[in-house]
Amino acid sequence: MLPDVDRPQVVLDDAWTYFLSQQRVPTSVLYHYTSKSALLNILKTKRMWATDLRFMNDPEELEYSLKVIESVIDSTALRQRDSELALWLMFFKRQLRDVIAKSTFYSISLCENADDREQWREYGINGDGFALGWSVDSPHPEIPLRIGVVYDPEAQEQLVRRLIEIHLDSIRKEGDLREGVGLASASFAAGSLGILLNVSAANFKREKWSNEHEYRYIYQSLHDVVPAGTVRRWRAAGPINKPYIEADFSQALLRRVIVGRQNNRLWTALWLRRTLKRNGHLTTDIYRSSIGMA
Repeated sequence: MLPDVDRPQVVLDDAWTYFLSQQRVPTSVLYHYTSKSALLNILKTKRMWATDLRFMNDPEELEYSLKVIESVIDSTALRQRDSELALWLMFFKRQLRDVIAKSTFYSISLCENADDREQWREYGINGDGFALGWSVDSPHPEIPLRIGVVYDPEAQEQLVRRLIEIHLDSIRKEGDLREGVGLASASFAAGSLGILLNVSAANFKREKWSNEHEYRYIYQSLHDVVPAGTVRRWRAAGPINKPYIEADFSQALLRRVIVGRQNNRLWTALWLRRTLKRNGHLTTDIYRSSIGMA
């Protein structure tokens, strides 16, 4: 989902329309499963941590998606009768890998499921934590790219293949791509395709992760320059220091908080209500999880 922006003028209309048609549309609320200490930090600072994708639980982040994209580019290039189009695709592939290598994608992971056993187990302290339900319509000072992760390998390949074909169609009729109108058209198509595949690189994952039902709020930086209004920090995770940025959620609407079943005591609900009010969340609903972890 890309709710915060209109079609960029640097993206082909047909490509943008197709790309949006293939995206998962979330419900009105997305959930972030977390611990009590993290909940307190989020409420106090009014910020969420967006972690560098290369330091996520999946060691194949970005590299897997690049392999999918590059495989489709290669197979499409091999089918081209026009050698100029084939060369254009090979040049584009090198450019895309170079840009992604120089980019950092900071991501906040959320889930479309309000009360999910796997999320409680993996991120909600085995049912002893909380699920924060943020409104997807909330404004953010640094506007993130908000998009659902694609897990189906066939859907991934189809998306990439169709985007490539749309852009090839836009330059195929121009003839010589080395000068004049042809060169301008080829350059525009490369930029347009690069934007859309750059987004796809940050939200393709292997099918085995599909039970996470993940949506991502992505903040991208280039050449190690962090997004405007944010500060990069590091946190220890075992022997690794994971880089992250603090994203401003001061204007975000916290619609509801779900209390994990293992943490479901009367005093917890009372404490949570006082804590929410003290931090400005006066209308947030509190619910009890119905999922046990035995």
